Amino acid sequence: MREFNNYMWDDSSCTATKRTLCQIGIPACGDPGEPLHGYRLPDDRTTYSVNATLHFTCQEGYTLSGESVLSCMNSGAWNHQRPSCESVECEGSPPEVALASTMILGSAYQDIALYTCQDGYIPDNEPISFCQHSGTWSTPKFTCSALSPCSSNPCFNGGTCTVNGSAFTCTCPSSYTGPTCEEEFSPCNSSPCMNGGTCSDVDESSFSCTCTPGYIDPTCNEEIMLTTPITFTTQATPQSTESQTESNSAGGSSSSIATVIGSVVGAILGIVIIIVLIIIFYKRRSNESATTKSKGKESDSSPQYENPVFDQSQTDAHTYQDLNTITHTYQDCNTDVRSYDDNVDPHTYQEANYEEVNDAKEKNYVNDTMIKQNKVLLG
Repeated sequence: MREFNNYMWDDSSCTATKRTLCQIGIPACGDPGEPLHGYRLPDDRTTYSVNATLHFTCQEGYTLSGESVLSCMNSGAWNHQRPSCESVECEGSPPEVALASTMILGSAYQDIALYTCQDGYIPDNEPISFCQHSGTWSTPKFTCSALSPCSSNPCFNGGTCTVNGSAFTCTCPSSYTGPTCEEEFSPCNSSPCMNGGTCSDVDESSFSCTCTPGYIDPTCNEEIMLTTPITFTTQATPQSTESQTESNSAGGSSSSIATVIGSVVGAILGIVIIIVLIIIFYKRRSNESATTKSKGKESDSSPQYENPVFDQSQTDAHTYQDLNTITHTYQDCNTDVRSYDDNVDPHTYQEANYEEVNDAKEKNYVNDTMIKQNKVLLG
């Protein structure tokens, strides 16, 4: 027998008169497959005999589109097309939530609707509603709560946020400052130098103010009479409020005033001591000069006033008495000399009359000596 296109022939000759029957093979239906998001039963074979049936179902959230049961016909084909599974559609709008608006991103199964809270409020859970397999929207599981000032983490560089009513306060690390700890700390950040003073960082915790002429105090806050700038160095630490910075400046003011007053008093005492020393020095110089001059005059005048030495063996009592008389005459002469005009310079009078007095004394002395000698010879 020969097989051709599933038809069977016997081996007899085609010229034979024998009657024959053309037989057809047993038909079968192929596997139609499973729909997307669906199933088929039974699903344990790949071919199905005539009159075999297949049952189709869909996954949760999907509905069957088409015939759910197929039958294999004698022709080896299924009596209907394979069905499909379509997702469930949610009709209407999702539930409303107080202080929130809704944006639907899709209405098919497992699609979601997104909620947005009004300004100043935030959701306390996931703000969504999703389309359920039943074709209805799920109930949202969140509420819109008042926004916390610290919810957005406003403090930078490791700062700690603290709620303060409707505001917040950032506690910054020591190396940062500013309302949100965004600035590196510098003692000059708060502009502590007033009245045009120039601030300079000394280190991480202190600054110096170079004050303009006419101002003093660590922050150049006190007005004085100056012509040159003065520099003050002041300790500074990060401050949470401006009032604390101002209190530090006020505390340093009193100490700086005491320092300046002490410096001024010390300078005045130093100047007074120097003046006293100068006066003593010049006074001593003046006394030494006067003493030197007086000694010089005594040395010049001492020989002129020397009394002559007489030999008493050659004189008698009368002679000695006469000599005393001569001495009184010398004194009278000096008295006459003192009676000169007072308008004459004393120094000029002294030096000009010493020689005249000495000459007069010598002449009187010689004359008296000669007279005495004559008296002795005669006597």
